Amino acid sequence: MTEYVLKKDFDSYKESTENKIVDIELKQVSIEANLKHMQNTLNVILGALVSGIGSIIVILLTRGIK
Repeated sequence: MTEYVLKKDFDSYKESTENKIVDIELKQVSIEANLKHMQNTLNVILGALVSGIGSIIVILLTRGIK
């Protein structure tokens, strides 16, 4: 009887641990996706800034040439 209870407790503990591992892996995938999205957003912002600065430089240069 004791052996059955111990086995059942161990199986329950093992299943719980496996579920926690799966939850952690899913959270990791979610975090990685969020980081990738944030990186893409920052790249777009950086591109817009560089483009804007380039436009300002071109405007200043063309005014200086006249």
